[in-house]
Amino acid sequence: MSEREARFAYRLETLIRLRSAERDAASAAAAQAAREVERRSRECDAIVHAIEGAEAELRALCASGESIAVDAQLRLQLYLRAERQRHRDKRHELGEATKVMDRLSTELQERSRDARALELHRERKRRAFDVDQQRASLNAADEQWLARKDKS
Repeated sequence: MSEREARFAYRLETLIRLRSAERDAASAAAAQAAREVERRSRECDAIVHAIEGAEAELRALCASGESIAVDAQLRLQLYLRAERQRHRDKRHELGEATKVMDRLSTELQERSRDARALELHRERKRRAFDVDQQRASLNAADEQWLARKDKS
């Protein structure tokens, strides 16, 4: 590299690194939120499956004509009531986790857009710098040629 040639330096490089780090952090948080939503969804599904299983057993017992002790019926009804309440609670938690995931996904999109805009700006500046360098190189070559022509 000659002394006339300058090295490309982008003033906002630190900001690009910062935005990229923010994007990476937002990506990790969004992935964690998605895993949390999936976990809570599986919990809700398991509770629903348990409730449906208990209700199916109760219907089968009633259909077969077997008598069930009153205290057993009460325990089963209390269990079903508690499981339905637990399911409502878990659905609420799932809804909250989904809201968090949506918020983090939106934040990730914003961070990605910001980082990409800066990267595109850097690329445009790099292309403009390269064009200027080529132009300066051609001008220097023209000046050398004219200087040789004048000497002869």
